Amino acid sequence: MKIYKKVVMEIIKTEKVVCNMCGCDMENTAHCGSEEYISIEKCWGYSSRYDGECHRIDLCQCCYEEIIKTFKISPLSE
Repeated sequence: MKIYKKVVMEIIKTEKVVCNMCGCDMENTAHCGSEEYISIEKCWGYSSRYDGECHRIDLCQCCYEEIIKTFKISPLSE
């Protein structure tokens, strides 16, 4: 005989994505003209400045373009 147990599962779903730099809602295409964005996730290792912390960053295209202008080496492919 099988005995069943009722299990309630919680589903976590993305409600919206907001740019960490400018605060823009990524679905607002009037801001940058596109819903495209970049996500960066980094869990820092031991003995780093952010020992054990996980950082998650989402940037709209406009803010990404501003940041990469400051790079000494361009991330753009050839």
